[in-house]
Amino acid sequence: MPKVNIIIADDQETTHKGLRKTLSAVGFKYEVIEDFYDTEDLITYLETEESMIDADILIYEDPENPSCMFSVDVSEDESMLFIYAFASTSGNALYIKDLQNNAPIKKIVENFDNNYGVVDIIDGKILALTDCGASKYHLVAIDPSRPESSNWSEVIAEKDNVLASVSIKVGKLIAAAGIKTFE
Repeated sequence: MPKVNIIIADDQETTHKGLRKTLSAVGFKYEVIEDFYDTEDLITYLETEESMIDADILIYEDPENPSCMFSVDVSEDESMLFIYAFASTSGNALYIKDLQNNAPIKKIVENFDNNYGVVDIIDGKILALTDCGASKYHLVAIDPSRPESSNWSEVIAEKDNVLASVSIKVGKLIAAAGIKTFE
C-alpha cells in the first residue's frame, strides 16, 4: 500500500476527516502535515513515498478530455467512490466505483450540461442534488444499474426557492432552501 503525504494549510478538522475517509477508501495510508504554506486557502499536496509519477496509483483518467478537472468523494459507508469531472465552472459529469467489489468505474452522467452533487447511497440508490430538469434543483434517486434520467425517482421536488443543500444526519434528510427575495 503506497504512503501518501497530505500537506494542508488549514486546520479544519472536518477537511482532514474528509481527506482521511476518501484516501482510506481507495487504499492509501496518509499523514497530515500542518502549516506547510502561509496562506488561508486550503492547499492539498499528494506525493507518493517514491516521489515518482510511475509509482502513483492511477484511479481514473480521461484522455479524450485532457483539460477536465476531477474531484472525488466517498459514501458514508465507504462502499462507493464518486468521481466528479468538470470541464468548466458550471456543470459536471458523475462516475462511480464500487469499492466493495472493486468494480470498474461506471459513468452515471457523461455530459457537463448540469450540476450533480451526491448526498449519499441509500438502499443501493444514489441520492443526488441536481439542476437537471429543475433549474432551482431537486433531489433524485438514481439506480446505478439504470442511470438514465428517465429512470430517476424524484425524492424532493423543485419548489419556488432554490434547494441549496441536502444532507443526511441521524438517518434523516435535512434540506436547506434559499429564501425568496422581495423586490
